[in-house]
Amino acid sequence: MKVTWKPPPDDVTNGYIRGYYVGYRTSSSAEPYTYKQVERSVESDQQSTYITGLQPFTKYDIVIKAFNSAGAGPKSTKITGKTLETAPPTSPVVQVISTTKQSIEIKWEKDAKDKSAITEYTLHYKTDDGNWQQEQLSRDADHYTLRNLRCGTRYHLYMTASNSLGTGEPSEPVSARTKGAAPMSPQESNFLQPNTTSVTLNLGTWQSGGCPIRHFLVQHRPKYQNQWTKVPDKLEMPRDTYVVRNLAPDREYVVMVTAHSEAGLTQGEYNFRTLRSLQGGSSSSPAFGKRETDLPFYKNVALVIPVVVSSLVLLMVIFIVVVCLRKHSQDRREYEMRKPCGDSLVMSDLNKQISSKYSKTSHYSCPNANKGDYADPAVGTRQNTEGLFATIKRCPQRPVYMPASYKQGSDGNAQMAAPDNTGHMDSNNSDRWRHQATSGHKPLR
Repeated sequence: MKVTWKPPPDDVTNGYIRGYYVGYRTSSSAEPYTYKQVERSVESDQQSTYITGLQPFTKYDIVIKAFNSAGAGPKSTKITGKTLETAPPTSPVVQVISTTKQSIEIKWEKDAKDKSAITEYTLHYKTDDGNWQQEQLSRDADHYTLRNLRCGTRYHLYMTASNSLGTGEPSEPVSARTKGAAPMSPQESNFLQPNTTSVTLNLGTWQSGGCPIRHFLVQHRPKYQNQWTKVPDKLEMPRDTYVVRNLAPDREYVVMVTAHSEAGLTQGEYNFRTLRSLQGGSSSSPAFGKRETDLPFYKNVALVIPVVVSSLVLLMVIFIVVVCLRKHSQDRREYEMRKPCGDSLVMSDLNKQISSKYSKTSHYSCPNANKGDYADPAVGTRQNTEGLFATIKRCPQRPVYMPASYKQGSDGNAQMAAPDNTGHMDSNNSDRWRHQATSGHKPLR
């Protein structure tokens, strides 16, 4: 804090003034003064000094005493000074109280911890697609109403506070929307009135949504064409109807109408068919939503493209299914071909072992079997790699009961012929055995 003063008159100095004592303390406190000694300046009658180490934004009481060689004189009259802030103030947060179609009311509160002296508030606001605007507000204000705003429009707001050192950081922005909505389109049957070569648009059937409609934009085209024909001028409001002319009789059209207001725009698209001419028979009712086309099938892009795309997709699906089935069939066939081959190799090895072990054929008789029952060795061959196979005809065992005389005769005379080295029975022994078997008693069961 800078303190300035003038020396006392010469008639009360009682000698030469050597300097001054500048005393200071916190205002309204009982603490004693703290004095700072300041030498007298001979260059100017006005004396000054700086008191440092003070608290920011605080009031201080200041007194001055002059001194000479004899000592200090009496204190001057007390004055009060206040230190400045050390930083800009904290900006308050905005709160929205209410809204109308064209206004937004807000309020705010100063931060209780901020002791700085605010000089002014500044309100910043803008729309979604606009630029920031400002409103300067009094330092004593705590609420404000923004007026002349757009209907049905959203606004973003924040506030800043300023003091002698500058402007504080912006507060957190808030959003508020004025009342009102974009226009609402009517039903097709209420909006359109087709004729033979024209159609009447009932613009008055559109609902404003709370915000007045400013103008309409109209464009139309044949249903199966892509190029739009625009109405050159805006249809300013107020206006109840508009007639689109120069249309072809008995043909389908599409009309697109766009309504603009402060709250935004709404676009409506309608299909209709003009009436037949008098030569082809007149019709009194409009034909909305008909599917007939004035173009051949192969020229109708809206129908040809979906058909072609669907056909291509179907062909791709069929091709994938056929490929998968063929692949599955081929894998199955390869599996079946590999399986018997493995079995044949195993059986071939087994047959080789059997043929090496039993290289000679033998004949075994069945005494208790019927005539002609015997084991006939057979060697079978399979083509490819399957090896040798033997077919054995088994003789089932049957219980035989013989009388004692036959048993004794058989024990004394009948002898079973032994096979020779070639594996065959001796012809004499074989004949003898067959003779005894046929001439003797038959076995009893």
